[in-house]
Amino acid sequence: MLQKVLSGAIGRIRPIDRARAAELVLRFTLSAATASLRLFGSFSPFGAAFAASAKVGAAGAVSLFGAAIGYALSGDVPMMVKYLAILALVRVTFLALRSTEAAESKWFPLAVAFVSFALVGFVYAFDEGFGVRAAALYLTECFVGAGSVLFYRVALSSYTEAGESRVSHLACLGYLAATAFAGIAEPMIFGVLSVGHTLALLAILIAVFKSGVGMGCIAATVLGAAMDLQAGTAGVFAMTYALAATLGGIFRKSGRLIFLLSFVCADAIGVVWSFSITRSAQPLFDAFAASVVFMLVPDYILSKIGAIFPLRASNYGFSRARDYTSRRISLSAEAFTILADTAGAVSRGDAAEDPAGVYDRATETVCRGCKSEIRCWQLDYADTYDILNHLTPKLTGEGRIVPGDFPDRLTERCSRIGWLASEINSEERALRLRRRFRAGIEENRLSAAGRYGDVAEVIRSLGRELSGGIKVEPALERKVVRALSAMSIDGSAAVFRLGRGRLRIEIKSESLPKLRRQENWLEAISKSVDCRLREAESTDPTRLILLSAEPLTVSMGAAVQAKRGSRVSGDSFSGFETDTGAFCLVISDGMGTGEAAAKLSSAVVGSMKRFTCAGIAPELSLRLLEHAMFLRSEAEVETSTVDYLSVDTFSGTAALTKRGAPASYLKRGENVKKLGSSLFPTGISAGEKSNSASFSITSGDEIIMVTDGITQGSGEDWLIESIRAHSGTPQQLADRILASAKRKTEFDDDMTVVVVKVAAL
Repeated sequence: MLQKVLSGAIGRIRPIDRARAAELVLRFTLSAATASLRLFGSFSPFGAAFAASAKVGAAGAVSLFGAAIGYALSGDVPMMVKYLAILALVRVTFLALRSTEAAESKWFPLAVAFVSFALVGFVYAFDEGFGVRAAALYLTECFVGAGSVLFYRVALSSYTEAGESRVSHLACLGYLAATAFAGIAEPMIFGVLSVGHTLALLAILIAVFKSGVGMGCIAATVLGAAMDLQAGTAGVFAMTYALAATLGGIFRKSGRLIFLLSFVCADAIGVVWSFSITRSAQPLFDAFAASVVFMLVPDYILSKIGAIFPLRASNYGFSRARDYTSRRISLSAEAFTILADTAGAVSRGDAAEDPAGVYDRATETVCRGCKSEIRCWQLDYADTYDILNHLTPKLTGEGRIVPGDFPDRLTERCSRIGWLASEINSEERALRLRRRFRAGIEENRLSAAGRYGDVAEVIRSLGRELSGGIKVEPALERKVVRALSAMSIDGSAAVFRLGRGRLRIEIKSESLPKLRRQENWLEAISKSVDCRLREAESTDPTRLILLSAEPLTVSMGAAVQAKRGSRVSGDSFSGFETDTGAFCLVISDGMGTGEAAAKLSSAVVGSMKRFTCAGIAPELSLRLLEHAMFLRSEAEVETSTVDYLSVDTFSGTAALTKRGAPASYLKRGENVKKLGSSLFPTGISAGEKSNSASFSITSGDEIIMVTDGITQGSGEDWLIESIRAHSGTPQQLADRILASAKRKTEFDDDMTVVVVKVAAL
């Protein structure tokens, strides 16, 4: 009977949760360790704060018990009573209010701890006379105790559960480690090794080895400062630990042994420097013991611990994402290429679609059942076909025949000759309609094939730009941020290279007006990236865009005159710069004059500008634009000339692309060179290639572009002489050419002159 009772009782005992048990043991240990930290004689709020950070339940109970043990071991009865009173007040408040809505707030433990420290601490401060020191310690204890509750609570939660960033969570973990290690700094092993110092040095070794000098030095400074506060050594441990972390971090990639030797040697140097203050070589023994333990820790454990440190982001993910996107774009381009090839494939024609088929279908209808059918199509078969073949020239030429066109030898025996002529004419008309319909389909098929090919080329060009056009420069970003910091500007920077290696810097800051008020701010940023920069336009007042300065600069002058009797010029133009360092100019002369022509030419210029800024070649842009203009109106054909200039201000090359535009002129010194024209305007010349020309430019060169209203009816000799004789600004030359054109023409067309001048910076 007793055996059955015992078996039933044992069966009802829940199996031990090892993870939960380990957590409770850890909480007990940390609570006792933080309670043992004693500062300024009787200042020790950390154990009470740690216990207050735990929720009601087993975690709260073991934390309370651990803090009580820690305070009891201190040997200071008044201090023990004080903090046990604070602990009792905190736990009673938690138990009394645990079912309320306020207890669910993350600020509830902090508020309870602050009130508890304030109430109990006031009694002790009042007993000491509330002097300056007592009042300062009282206020400090209230705020440090309440703040420690928040830090400990975040540290013992996962950073996602705590709602904090990874860095904030790591900082709270560092605070917990510093107070815990400092609390057990006094217990000595064999009288020479400090448990707290050894654990602190082991933590620093792991931080340096897994995260580098930056994180290691932060950990060394925090833990060293905690040890200095506990021992009253005024920065000795912080200096020694930071020196060891710095030198060790330099050699952390050289293997564990070299890393540990450099760490211990640096620690020994710090011990020697501070020996006159500490009169102890104990930190050297602690460093040696920590290095031995570190050497024995398996790699997989180091990796798990190192995972808590934030890693520096690399550009590999961005690079792979860019390559993946580029590949997807290339596949899309290939798909459109296949569609273009499929749509453009030549199909076999219908064998029946010829004059013989016309006769076959007509005689099949008329001659079937005729009394002369056997004679015509069996006995005199060759003669019948010979008669029909002789009718073919007239049928195909005039589109019809009459009964009188047949020879007498056929009309004498055929009683259905009128019906036969009518049926042949009907089949001929049907044949012509089918041919016209198929011609339209063929035209649409070829047009669709061309459009698919153009779209494929657009997508392919975007893929090429994405795969090789942009390169992020994180090292330069850090240099720019440092340069801004040196000028007391708080901001972030993005630095990357565009096509052909041009540097682009985007600075985001609310202090840009302050930056611009400083002298030589642009030179300072240029010096930081070792590249001469210039400011680009930005519509965002908090964003500054800088680009690599071009070796060549471009200035422009323009003069426009509408046709006599018209208020609006049908010509449009636009000069603009691209991100890659090219200056582009587009001039368009719309068909006719007035508002309709202006609207058309403006649309052409706007489309060409957007295509260019998207990285699409001008020839391809013109093909896309031409197709759109064909679709624009079925009632009438709309045309517009395109005169396109691109000047590469880095390489010193220029290119002209013309569709229906008159010649342009290159002025170099006193020499004037004519640059060719194109006959067909956009909208008429389907499939016609543009007239393109490339040439080199140097500082001082001028390119003069005009619409046909300038030279209409007056030739171009006077224009060339005016260009050769001029030596002023681009605007003066444009005004001079327009004034001369007004005297030589009768304002029969809109007139536009644009002069582009290249100069070295």
